[in-house]
Parts: sequence; structure tokens; C-alpha cells
Amino acid sequence: MALTDNLMELTRLSQSLMDRLDSMPYEGISGRVVNPIPFDLAEAPDCLMVRAYLPGFKREDVQVEVRDHRLAIKAERRLPERSDLTWLHVEAPYGTFLRTVGLGADVLTDQIEAAWQEGVLTIRLPKADEARPRRIPIQASDQAALSG
Repeated sequence: MALTDNLMELTRLSQSLMDRLDSMPYEGISGRVVNPIPFDLAEAPDCLMVRAYLPGFKREDVQVEVRDHRLAIKAERRLPERSDLTWLHVEAPYGTFLRTVGLGADVLTDQIEAAWQEGVLTIRLPKADEARPRRIPIQASDQAALSG
């Protein structure tokens, strides 16, 4: 049993480390520190909601994937190529960006919905019944519920 507990703790620590690494800002081409996919995560009793901010990205250049209790948002933005321009200063982040987050709950992957509006990606991840909070009724009884 101790080995199972140790493996579970190692898995939890590994996921926590991955979340932190994926969330760290990095130094872009211009030397400016950027975090290209900031997001908000909220929880409701029946679902998780994610809002990712992707101004300047095209909807078709964004991918969403859920695997092993992790949400991944991948986006790509290329520096416009024009033969008549020489870029002197670039602050906007360009390239391929990946942001992942551990969900911490089982979700119904076949019911996930994603919507795009003005550079904001909203994702609704319905929780599996097992992951939803439920109220346990308390019975009136002369006997203890857990006795014999």
C-alpha cells in the first residue's frame, strides 16, 4: 500500500511541476517576458469553465485537447512575411505556444464545448457524475450507520 501511495504522490507532484512549467512566462524574441496564453479557470457544481485569452491569434490556429485529466491549448502565430519590410522591433510573441493545466476532476470528454469570440476561447468541461458534489442524506436511526 505504501508503494501505491508513493506513486500517487509522485504523480501528483509531477503534474504540479508540469502545471508550473507550462504557466511560466518565457523570454520572447525581443527579450520581453511574455505569457502568451493567459487563462481563467472556474468551477461550478456541474462543470469546469476555462477562458483563454488569445488576441491576435486566428481561431483555425488554435487547438484544444483533453487527455489524462489535463487540458492542453496549443496556438500558433507567425510573424507576417513581407519582402518589402525589415522588422526593427518586435514585441508581440510569435511561434507555437502550449498551455496545459491539470483539471483535478473527471470530465465527460465527449460533451466538452469550445467557443471563440473576439480572441477569447471559452471551454466548458462537464464533470462526470462521480466528480460532482452530492449531498448525502442523514437518516434518523437508533443504530449507528456503520455498526455491524
